[in-house]
Amino acid sequence: MVCLSVSVAGAVESDSRSIFFEPQGRSERMTCSSFLSDELLLRSAVIDNGTLEEKRECLRAMLILEYRFEYLTTFLDAPTLEHSYIKLEQAIPCIMHCENHAGK
Repeated sequence: MVCLSVSVAGAVESDSRSIFFEPQGRSERMTCSSFLSDELLLRSAVIDNGTLEEKRECLRAMLILEYRFEYLTTFLDAPTLEHSYIKLEQAIPCIMHCENHAGK
């Protein structure tokens, strides 16, 4: 699985399974390119002669589509329309957790 989100600055860039990974040498570039090619192959998209950035952008676009598909599928799989929407009480955080949500 490829990591697409960044939680801590710099932490994801050192993980070779991250889409934000920046290889530092020839061997790392080859490994990263191979990993991206494998991930694209799993999604039936093959870019044999593409650059590392082309592969990364293609994979990023496919991951965003996958995320959107999963997000929309949760609404379609809901038993009723009421269950498919977030209720207002669930959307507003309590006073104890408000600072955590507002600080992001």
